[in-house]
Formats: sequence, structure tokens, C-alpha cells
Amino acid sequence: MSVSKQLYFSILYLAIVSLGYAQISEIKEIKDLKKVLDSINTMSPKTLVVFDIDDTLLTADQFMGSDKWYDWQTKPVIKDENQKLIPPELRYNKPAIYGMVDMMFELGTMSLTQEDAADIINTIDEQHDVLLLTARSPTSRGATMRELKANGIRFNQNQVADGPKVWKFEYQDRISGKNKVRSVSYIQNVFMVQGADKGKALFDLLGQKQEKYDTVILVDDKDYNLENMKYACAKHQKSFIGFHYTNIDKTITDKNRKDALNAQLIIDALLQAHFPKRYQQLNDHPSNFYVEVIHNGRYYLIGQSEIVTTFFKQHELAYSETKIGAGPNGETVVIQIDKKNPHLQKRLWQTFSEKHLSEK
Repeated sequence: MSVSKQLYFSILYLAIVSLGYAQISEIKEIKDLKKVLDSINTMSPKTLVVFDIDDTLLTADQFMGSDKWYDWQTKPVIKDENQKLIPPELRYNKPAIYGMVDMMFELGTMSLTQEDAADIINTIDEQHDVLLLTARSPTSRGATMRELKANGIRFNQNQVADGPKVWKFEYQDRISGKNKVRSVSYIQNVFMVQGADKGKALFDLLGQKQEKYDTVILVDDKDYNLENMKYACAKHQKSFIGFHYTNIDKTITDKNRKDALNAQLIIDALLQAHFPKRYQQLNDHPSNFYVEVIHNGRYYLIGQSEIVTTFFKQHELAYSETKIGAGPNGETVVIQIDKKNPHLQKRLWQTFSEKHLSEK
């Protein structure tokens, strides 16, 4: 056979393999976890079944600290049922958000996303290896394991990877290309990745043991987690089936917003009065303190913790600069001024611009 014919058939073979693989890489939307069980009944024993936790297996009993509360606080694109933008009335800086979430996990309780969720995952666990893969930080492991156990979800002793272990996971973000580092931990088949790319994290965990599996199934309520896993499976030549679980309503109601605002103010007051050092830790450092307040359609930018409580009593800032139409959708922005700290105003505006105006 000539070299050109050999090259032709090699290319044809690769094309057929690629097409064949693409046919077994898919994402389906479901509202009932029974669909996962039905699909798995026909899968090979070399299938790894991966479940997300928040709003997939368990959902928070309270809005404050829930999955949709976290999204509402960290993503300025949350919309109501009429597709109107819903900004949080009170938005903390990132260290405070992460610390607040950990506290809410410890204080709050969770319930199954559907009555038979525990029975379904326990049945699957008897047939295939099961891994729980969550974006939660390892710092919330105690509360996470407590709620899984309280809701009847067992922990299979058949470990899918070597462990237990805790490590710094370094990876390159698939979309931005930025290098990132996350603290992750794997214990009792619960893998906590602190918001890392779930696809890359999974194969970093498995290492050589990925050869045990020819197929990965991921059940998750976030579409970007499914896309990341799909991409990683293709890279590692594994079949992939994703289930986008949409049974949990993500709508934010007026009651949610009011309850969250009241809870945040009460917690802030409690921490400032009785746990001042912890309050300072949550806000990283007084020089980095940053809070956005939405009132009457205006953004108020506050850089000192004691001013937050005063603002919610008076709904105004004693000293401020007003930028009309400077918000992301033409809102007025009011910035706190401190005559003793001339850099405060500039810092607040810079932080606001980076969060809301960087893509404009």
C-alpha cells in the first residue's frame, strides 16, 4: 500500500473514531433523578456515576446561604421570572461571602431535592461506583457530611480513588486561560473542589485509576459544570453522559430578598458586637472592606463596616459623591467619602468598576 493510501486510511479511521465518540457524548435535561437510574441500568459496569450535591441531591431549607443565594451574591446576572435583573440589596466582598457561606452551612439544614433521591443514589451505589463532587470548599466538610447522613445518603466504602487526601489543585481555566489554584479534599467518596473545574479536578483525582472506567456520568444543576466535564472526558477518551437537573426553582422572590437582608444585618451586628476579630477576618481587612447597597434603584458603595448599620437606619451617607447614570444599567452610584481617608472613594469606585463595568 502506498504512503498516500496509508495516510488516507489513517485519517479516515481517526475521523470515524471521533464521530463515534461524539455520538456517546451528550447532555440531557431532567427533572427527576429516576431518569438517571433508568439510564444506568443499561450501562457497562465500568461506569463512574458522579453527583453534584447542592440543588441536585440536597437543597437548603433556608434562602440565606443556599445555592441560589450564593449565585445571587456573586453573579450580577440573576433574573426574576420576568427576566428583570435582581441585584442584591447588600453585597459583600469575596472573603466575606465565602466565610458567610461556611457559617450558613454549619447553621442551616438541608432536605432531599425529591423524596426518593436517597433511595435512587443508594440503589445506583450498589451497581456502580458513585462519587459526590461538589464545588463547596473543604472547610465546610463537617456540615456537608452531617446533612448527607441526616438525609439517608450512604457512603460506599468502595473508594473510586486513593485517599483520603487533601491537596492544592493547580489548573488552567478552560475559558479564560488563567492559571488557578484551589484547595481540594477527597474523603469517603465526597470530593470537594472549592469551585474548580469539575472535569479537570475529577481526572486529577483519578490519576491512573481512570483506566477503571470507560464512561463518566455527571448529574449537576449547573450547565457549565456539565460542559467542563464533557470537555475533560473527550480529552481523556471517555464516554460521557450529562444530566442537567432542573427540578429546583431558582427564582428569587421579594420575601427571599427581604429575609436575606434582615438576616445579613442581624449577623453583621452579632459579629461586630461579640466576635469582632472574626468579623474583621471575614472582611479580609478594614482597608479592603467593600459593601454595595441597593436602595431606591441606586447603588451605594460603603467602605467602612460601622457605616453599613448607620446607613440602614438613615438610608443616606453623610459624606458622599454621586455619579448619575454611572451604573451598569444607567443607575446612579453614590460613593462614601471619608475626609480622613482620601483613598477610600477611589478604592470603592475601582472595586465597583471591576465588578460591573469591566465588560462595558
